[in-house]
Amino acid sequence: MTLSVDIFRLQTLDDVKTGTCLCLSQGEARSLTANIGAALKVEQKFVEDTLKDFSTDPQLYYIEGFFIPEKMHICRLLYEKYSKNPATILITNLNAPYIVKNFPKDVTWLSKQADVVFGNRDEFEELASINGFHTMEDLLSNLLNEYSKVGSQKIIVITDGANPVFYYKGNSMGIESDLINVPKVNPDEIIDTTGAGDSFVAGFIHALMDGKSTRECIELGCEISARVIKVIGCNLPKD
Repeated sequence: MTLSVDIFRLQTLDDVKTGTCLCLSQGEARSLTANIGAALKVEQKFVEDTLKDFSTDPQLYYIEGFFIPEKMHICRLLYEKYSKNPATILITNLNAPYIVKNFPKDVTWLSKQADVVFGNRDEFEELASINGFHTMEDLLSNLLNEYSKVGSQKIIVITDGANPVFYYKGNSMGIESDLINVPKVNPDEIIDTTGAGDSFVAGFIHALMDGKSTRECIELGCEISARVIKVIGCNLPKD
């Protein structure tokens, strides 16, 4: 299956500025503080009008955990649209432990519905804890065993910084798991880790749209992320 991009839309609000983020980095350690600005005011009507502009039904929906606060009604709208087409893929990202902790029911619901779930080890461990599971592996088994989309397998991707990326894939009929080593990056080349996770997801989805295997999707995600952390901001090097 190959997915295609139809249109690109951004909502513009004249009375609110684009969000900003301050990142303090030292080696692999970092601290972020953000003002999400206009992103907090995305309107449901804008999303509905955008969906009407598609010449065909969207083939993939990606909903970040950061979008859950104040916007869960739009998440459910997108889920309703997704549910009407069995071929559509729904992807979500846990994004941060505090999102999981502060919005446990919404994050859990979205994680159960999604075909692909991204998160790092801390985020999945938080999700396991708030749902009463003793280990992260118990949570993952539950999510996969409860997945009931006909003819499909759920994919869960767990990142852990420079450590290998784990993925679990399957449903109640069976589960497979594997790990992919992350490309080594010289610490002296690391300039800014802002957007490392987002660029990993972007690379993964790009490969998914090209019909690649889960392993190939993760490998491209790692490659893109490794390049992004060598420049300022969430950008690719000029070469």
